[in-house]
Amino acid sequence: MNVNTMLKHGALLIAAATMVTACTSGIGGTGGTGGGAPAPGGATSASGTTADGSGAGGGDTGNGGGNGNGGGNGASAGSGSDSASASPSPDGTGGATAGDTPSAAPASTGGSGGGPGGGNASPARYDLIASPGNAECAYVPNGWGDGTDELTVFFYFLIIGGNPSDVPAGLSVTGVGNDSLTTTYHTSPNNQAVSPAQFRLRPEDFGTQQTIHIMVDAGQQVNETDETNNSIVVSVQVPSPRPVQTVDPLPCSVARA
Repeated sequence: MNVNTMLKHGALLIAAATMVTACTSGIGGTGGTGGGAPAPGGATSASGTTADGSGAGGGDTGNGGGNGNGGGNGASAGSGSDSASASPSPDGTGGATAGDTPSAAPASTGGSGGGPGGGNASPARYDLIASPGNAECAYVPNGWGDGTDELTVFFYFLIIGGNPSDVPAGLSVTGVGNDSLTTTYHTSPNNQAVSPAQFRLRPEDFGTQQTIHIMVDAGQQVNETDETNNSIVVSVQVPSPRPVQTVDPLPCSVARA
């Protein structure tokens, strides 16, 4: 081999080495969606911000892209900061859990906003009260339209801090006594008039001592400032034998439940 041939081969070797160096330092970041296959230099691909090896895809020039960060600038956990660094996976594919490209999936624990908000519940402004004050009971024979005898508890369903029009119409009121003595109806609070809780009496109810729990806003439709004063308890002796005349008032005691 003469001198010219040796010089020619040496120049080709230098050029080839230069190309290899350029390739390993410039195109190591082929995984543009959060890390991909190892760069030709054997190191893990970098941040995934570019797919053509330009910019930040290859890490430090000349070292095969081994120093690139995998997390990029994307906020994968909803905090707006880098979420992960590029740690090679056991299979050598490497890359971070989320990159800067729109196609990168968000981290499973982060979501897109850092977690659920505080909900849509309106702030508590009003207080609904089942008042034991001035409550009364009454017995009405054949008081129901079908001829069933009726026991009625009259009590005040109050609203504090607002007007009846400020809360939904038709709030539920429930009453439960002994042995399936129950009632449910819908009404609105009224600070000027009593609310009648009416119960159907059966023949076996006469002569019994009834303990009746009455609750207003039983469906929890209103977010209240105080949820502890929605119930009263009524203690009443159903007369016996069955009266044929109205008994009003019927002696009873009413207290806060």
